[in-house]
Amino acid sequence: MAAVTTPTSRRASKQSSAVVASSRAMQALLTGYPGFIGKRLLRRILDDNTDTTVVCLVDEGRRADADADLLRLPAEQCARVRMIVGDVKKMDLGLAGLEIAGLADITHIFHLAAVQST
Repeated sequence: MAAVTTPTSRRASKQSSAVVASSRAMQALLTGYPGFIGKRLLRRILDDNTDTTVVCLVDEGRRADADADLLRLPAEQCARVRMIVGDVKKMDLGLAGLEIAGLADITHIFHLAAVQST
């Protein structure tokens, strides 16, 4: 027998989700930027969540592409993005201690980075 969902229970569920979501602004870490999906996801996150900040972990070889793409964002959105150079193949993402400590407030991780075989 299927569970029955009433309009009241759906409304209560949406309200409780909204309370949880609004209690703390999203602080996201995004890997795989400025890849095809990473660029689109960054824009979607920034469009849908005006109080969100995003840290983009960028491979050194893609730094110029990432810089150029960030310049295409509206100034208000660009101000909510911080780019750090790292490597998903390395311990601690190739980041120094202070850089790792700077990620302490991250609430969401979007891991889109791919490792290319050689």
